[in-house]
Amino acid sequence: MAGNAAVLKHASNVPGCSVAIEKIFTDSGFPENLFRSLLIPASEVENIIGNKIIKAVILTGSESAGRHVAKAAGKHLKKLSSNSEGQILLLFSKMLTLINAAK
Repeated sequence: MAGNAAVLKHASNVPGCSVAIEKIFTDSGFPENLFRSLLIPASEVENIIGNKIIKAVILTGSESAGRHVAKAAGKHLKKLSSNSEGQILLLFSKMLTLINAAK
């Protein structure tokens, strides 16, 4: 992952997916805490986005989630990339995809 760390806040109705992705990173020998799954309610996402160590936000989610995340990203002057339906991925330094990170 070239030194880039990531945290994932997956949809609340399918947290097992996020936990499984974290386990893949751990089992593959990546450094501890390079990738972490956040099992938090949506109400805490803005606080995470606002943290000074978060540099960018990638959203794959509903229109409603997109509006809330885009508002928080703008408020905290964070880079934002969005799609539709899925999970929110927050990155510490550079945006990257889980597919490339897992290789």
